[in-house]
Amino acid sequence: MGPLIASTLFGNVAPAVRRAKRNAVLYALCGLFALTGYAALVVALGIWVAETYGALEAALTIAVAMIALALLVLIGVMIANRIDRRRHAARDRSRTMVASLALSLLPIVTRSRPLMATAIAGGLAFVVLNMLSGDDPGAGPGAGPEGE
Repeated sequence: MGPLIASTLFGNVAPAVRRAKRNAVLYALCGLFALTGYAALVVALGIWVAETYGALEAALTIAVAMIALALLVLIGVMIANRIDRRRHAARDRSRTMVASLALSLLPIVTRSRPLMATAIAGGLAFVVLNMLSGDDPGAGPGAGPEGE
């Protein structure tokens, strides 16, 4: 059974690495094109505002707009981090409750061999399934980046 599990775990590594490399290159190109477009847009905006109000006013307007956008993004990141901390705390509380329940049932399970065998098999199946899916163990459905 060990070789079967090992081949299942490590059989899909090469295609995943190839996909990750390809995606990294394509995302880098997308980022480069987006930054180039953004720079061209800011230059065009500067030229347009400079024709209307003058060069100094155009530079000040663009600077204030960029600082305001940076602050908005920073506030968004702070809100997202706070939400993540709350989710993490709730997940930790849930794990603590599950661990407490498991520890309270431990004396009952250890007295019965069939229950102990079932608990061990279930625990191993849980660990193997979490390793195969790549999810955070105990995080539950929708807790990873896919669920957000």
